[in-house]
Amino acid sequence: DGAAGDFVTDGKLTIATGEPAYYPYVIDDAPETGEGFEAAVAYAVAEELGFAAEDVVWVRTTFDAAIAPGPKDYDINLQQVTISDDRAEDIDFSSVQLIVWEGAALPDEMLDRLLTIGPPLATNYGMTETTSAIALMEPTRDRELLRRSSGRATPGIEVRIADAGDQPLLDGEPGEVQTRSPLVTPGYWNRPEATAEAFTADGYFKTGDIAVRSPDGHLRIVGRLKEMFKSGGYNVYPREVEMVIEAHPAVSLAAVVPQPDPLWQESGVAYVLPHPGVRVEAAELDGWCRERLANYKLPKRFEITTDIPLLPIGKVDRVALKRRAAAQSGG
Repeated sequence: DGAAGDFVTDGKLTIATGEPAYYPYVIDDAPETGEGFEAAVAYAVAEELGFAAEDVVWVRTTFDAAIAPGPKDYDINLQQVTISDDRAEDIDFSSVQLIVWEGAALPDEMLDRLLTIGPPLATNYGMTETTSAIALMEPTRDRELLRRSSGRATPGIEVRIADAGDQPLLDGEPGEVQTRSPLVTPGYWNRPEATAEAFTADGYFKTGDIAVRSPDGHLRIVGRLKEMFKSGGYNVYPREVEMVIEAHPAVSLAAVVPQPDPLWQESGVAYVLPHPGVRVEAAELDGWCRERLANYKLPKRFEITTDIPLLPIGKVDRVALKRRAAAQSGG
């Protein structure tokens, strides 16, 4: 009854699954067969609802529950259909009660399309080494909150924002996300040096992600330590700049990478993918950013393009873009 009511037929509880999962907590490649950890969790939930194992029916969804967080003009991830795919227009979403994404920030265009479907939205933040979400977003339809936050610390998970010396920072200051819990990996197999580098002296795992925590506990991811670059001695976090560019109504996706600079050592190059059929000029984007960013964060160059290279998992291929930027700058 209640929440499970829509999924019960003739006394059987239907559990829907998309393509075989590959996250670390799934130890089989076909959870609908009733094997593996994902299935075990589902059976435990079913038991709480009063269903025996033989009353559980596994089905594979015709529309994959996994949605690649990419712009409209890209066909991202084999065996997945993005919500911006033309086929999505013919799909009945009336039974969908919650839409969740993870793995990367969602472009504004995609977020707006998801909001038109109807159910609340949520996201979370985690990584393979933590084997669970570090932060969770409570279901909401608050667009600005969904744009800026990856959620608040998961109950039972210790999270802090720390400086380069692993000392906690105050809210509002950018620093590395560090986490500690029994769910974090004990280390890297046969790599003691890598394990030692990954943990602080007091046992926190160093994620390598840079975030700002607001007074209400929400985490805003602004970049990766390995993606950060220095321009004139100041730290520039590409994701922070990209979010400003992607807030422009003409922009579908932006990617910022460093290029060699004879005066500032490094400066940013912004590769910008406009919405289909929409034109935008570099000068317009420069003016947009100048109103919203400190001078040292401003990209020195804007490249309007139809080709932003992506990795197989749908994230921007920053290595390829860095090579492109270096070649274009003569570096």
